[in-house]
Amino acid sequence: YHRRELLESIMWHLETIGLSCVLCGVMATVLRGPGANKQGKKQKKGKVLQQFTGCVEDVNNLVEKFYATNKKLEDVVNVFEANLSLATLPDKMQGLKFGENETLSKNNFLKTETEELLAKMDSSYKDSFSQIKDTLKLKLAYLDSIKL
Repeated sequence: YHRRELLESIMWHLETIGLSCVLCGVMATVLRGPGANKQGKKQKKGKVLQQFTGCVEDVNNLVEKFYATNKKLEDVVNVFEANLSLATLPDKMQGLKFGENETLSKNNFLKTETEELLAKMDSSYKDSFSQIKDTLKLKLAYLDSIKL
């Protein structure tokens, strides 16, 4: 895989987890019944409408599975980020030669432009991983909060 493809796959899984969180939240809201959200966020866990008490365990198991999947994705992101930082972009591009001409090598052809580009790319990857990790943490907190 290439970096772009891996990031694309991570983002796809992240979006899937986000949609799953929405669906789990809707199920929890339906099971708790109307007016349950008016009590605030300090709602007692396990409080559901009488007709849905048999569904609590199944819904909690589903939320736990999404929680575990989110944790696995977080682990994958951490490993990918660590591998990416070990094989940094500047190191990989050091082997590139823009020309063997003596004039070009004396003037360090495109050296500053290349360094700026590499710094921007490195910064972009770091920002992307930071945003992905923050989103994963928010999803974990949300899944934890909707358990019945």
